Formats: sequence, structure tokens, C-alpha cells
Amino acid sequence: MKWQLKFQSILKFKLWKDWKFYHFTKNLSDNYRRQERIEEKSKPPWDIMFFGTDEFSLKSLTALHREQQRRGILNIHGSLLPRWRGAGPVVHAVLNNDSKTGITIMKIEPHRFDVGKMVSKVEVPISWDTRSGALSKYLADVGAQEMIAVLQNLTVKLRDAIPQTEDGVTKAPKISEASSKIDWNCCTCHKIQSMYRAFDDYFPLWTLWHGAPVKLRDMVMHKEWSHHHFSEMQVEEQITEGEAQGSECIKENAIENCEKSATDYDFAGDQNDIRKNCTVSRKNHPPGRVIFNKKMKVVSVLCRDGWVSFKSVIIKGRKPMSALDFYNGFITKIPKDQHKFD
Repeated sequence: MKWQLKFQSILKFKLWKDWKFYHFTKNLSDNYRRQERIEEKSKPPWDIMFFGTDEFSLKSLTALHREQQRRGILNIHGSLLPRWRGAGPVVHAVLNNDSKTGITIMKIEPHRFDVGKMVSKVEVPISWDTRSGALSKYLADVGAQEMIAVLQNLTVKLRDAIPQTEDGVTKAPKISEASSKIDWNCCTCHKIQSMYRAFDDYFPLWTLWHGAPVKLRDMVMHKEWSHHHFSEMQVEEQITEGEAQGSECIKENAIENCEKSATDYDFAGDQNDIRKNCTVSRKNHPPGRVIFNKKMKVVSVLCRDGWVSFKSVIIKGRKPMSALDFYNGFITKIPKDQHKFD
């Protein structure tokens, strides 16, 4: 019994010593952290609380305010300003087939957007097949790195900031789902590919299949449709010239004859058939005509100046399906003269 009491006493004493040691070390740690906070507050920048309310203290407040204006607000904009001012600079750069874009670090002007002085710029090339989602992520990384570089030399960067000119100003308004609807009568292959690259990551291209909205995914892209020197005016001139001469087929950037049967819905041939981008007379094939290429397993649609192709579609209310599934489940179920997107 005595040895049990002695053991309990020793145990209690040990627990008491451990408890004292714990609180001793905790107090040391708290004091150390408190000292660190005090030392941090002894260096600028400081938090200042001003309690003056009369005329006497107004001068001091004015002087403090003037001294503490640590240089405005900086913003990272996703374009080479003044090109593409607005909410959607990356999308509009891709949509317009720009060969380059970048980021601009700029000062924010009160009550005005994207017009402040430019502190820094970084240029980024745009490849012919770049899509806006990937480009936006890359520009975000570039902008973050450049912001750190600017902050490390902020005084000099702000001193050397350059005002924006009004030359070359373009607007980049916010896009919506309505922006990505294809008008088959007006849109060229060039335009549709630009729309696909710009919109697909946010609002996929869509059309109507007998009243049902259909999203067109996985477009078959071609480099010649993204030439930066290419313009819609050139397409318009070629189409007008071809129609005036009565040609049955117009090749992009050149007029050539191309024999295609009006009933050739399988669009037989290899990938070069589509790359030639021959346009059958709209008297035989109205824009929006849908055919299935059995060899490439794509749905091809006639637009203003040629055929564009997609590997998969999504009909509203249904799961994504391949072009083959769309062909078997929908195209083959109706007469051939109704194989058309609206």
C-alpha cells in the first residue's frame, strides 16, 4: 500500500512538472511571436488610424493622404492595348485571326476601363489552331509573372508608364451563347473555324436540327482557313465572280470546277476532298445541307463557300454522340431532302 501511494505521488509530481514545462515553453513561444509582430510593425508600410476632426488636424490628414497615395491600382489586361478593350479580349483576338496578342499591365483610371497608362507589355504569338481557352490560361501565367517583375521595380515602371493612343482602338464586348450560333447562309469556312477556335471552350458552336438545338463539337480544322491575311471580302468577291460565270464549284482563293452529285450524301473520298473546300452550287445544295462522310466518320455541313466537318454533336437533352451515332440515329430516319441544319 505504501509503495502504491509513493508511486502515485511520484506520478503526480511528474505530471505537474510536465504541465509546468509545457506552459513555460508555450509562454516563450507566444512571447517570441508577439515580439515578431512588434518588429514587423516597426517597419513600413504601417497601418495608420487618424482621430483628428477639427481644422487644426485637417492639414495633417491632407499631408498623410498625399504621402500615402502608394501609387494607384494596377490591372492585368489580356491584350496588347489599345487593341481589344473590353471584357473579352482573348476571344476577340482569336475570333479575328490575330497573329499575336499578349498582356498589358496598366494603371486604372477612375470611372473608366482599359484606358489607363500602360506600365508594361508582353507579346505572345497566336498559332493558327490556338483556341481561346488554352490561350487565356497561358496569358494568365504570363501576366502573373510580369506583375511580379513590375512590382520589383515599381517606382521606375510607374514613372515610365506610357499613355494609350486612340489609334488602333478596337472593342471586345462580352460574348454570349447567341454569338456562337452559325448562320449557314452567311458564314464561310474561314469564319466558322474562327468562331470554333474562339467560342468552343465557353459557348460551343450550335445550330438547329428540325427545331432542336444542336452543339457541334470537335471541328476538323485546316491551316489554310486561318491565314491571317485572309479576309471575308476576298471570299465575297470570289463567290460573286463564280456565280456570275455560272461555275458549279468554287475553291477557296481560286475558282475551279468540281463534280459532285446532288445525291452524293456519303461524300466519298479521302481527307483531301474536304481540304480542297469545293463549294457545290447552292441551287443543288442549299447552305446547311448535312452529309455524312463514312470514311472520315464526320458530319459535314455546307456553308457559304464550302464544307465544314465535325466529329461529334450534342442534341439538347441528350448525351454527346459521335458523328456516326448522329447519322444512324437521326440523319437516316428522315428523307434525304430534309438533311439540313437551320
